[in-house]
Amino acid sequence: MWLRWIIWSGLAVLAISTSWWLHSLQQELPVQQMAIKAQLPDYTLRDFSSIHTDENGQLKNRLAAQQLLHYSDSNTEVIAPDVVFYQQGQAQWHVQSEHGQVSADNNEVWLLGQATIKRVTDNPAKRFDVLSQNLHVKLNEEYAETPAPSTLISATSTTHAVGMKIFMKQQRLELLSKVKGTYVLKK
Repeated sequence: MWLRWIIWSGLAVLAISTSWWLHSLQQELPVQQMAIKAQLPDYTLRDFSSIHTDENGQLKNRLAAQQLLHYSDSNTEVIAPDVVFYQQGQAQWHVQSEHGQVSADNNEVWLLGQATIKRVTDNPAKRFDVLSQNLHVKLNEEYAETPAPSTLISATSTTHAVGMKIFMKQQRLELLSKVKGTYVLKK
């Protein structure tokens, strides 16, 4: 009799613990599904371009990328972003990187990985390239900055620095620290 009671009690405990385990799995499943769903983009665009104009309709900047991945709960991811800043309808600055993120209000762009900034001008003496990484760009302010090491290359000089700020509208570049340069005179 005791043996029968022990077997039935054991089966009852097993049934209750199995029911509790299945119930806890069902509660965890929606959380896991939400985590997976949150990692999937709402939509994607390939080879897209977005332009911003000033209050007079003049072209201010253009953001293009090979691919855009929009997420509902975070910044938008862009692959191979390419930003061009304009003044009086003419390209002045050209900024590219490997990948990046765009803020929800489309005003800030984080250009991640290796980045290149080119000063666009017809005058070769004023033309230069900046090689850096992880740039933070504010589109409306026409401003970019990085705390990373940066190299500025022009026709006659090479300058290395740690940290940089670019005020594109004023066409001014600030090198923040550990600045070292080489200047070569043309013969």
